[in-house]
Amino acid sequence: LPADAVEAKAGDADVMLAIQDALATFPADEIVVALRPDEESDFAEQADLDEIASLAPGVPVRTLVVHDRPSTG
Repeated sequence: LPADAVEAKAGDADVMLAIQDALATFPADEIVVALRPDEESDFAEQADLDEIASLAPGVPVRTLVVHDRPSTG
């Protein structure tokens, strides 16, 4: 995000718990859940974006799939 201060931390493996923990420490402008490609389908089956959004009404929720970079060895 250009010119914006961003804070990111790895959270609990339980997405809902990780979000609750984070929201207890600061007011979020946006919730971004970063996933690896092999986690994407499991997350989609288990997580309810409406449930996540209910933790912070009015705060946008996004998912982001992060691919590993190939090593340049």
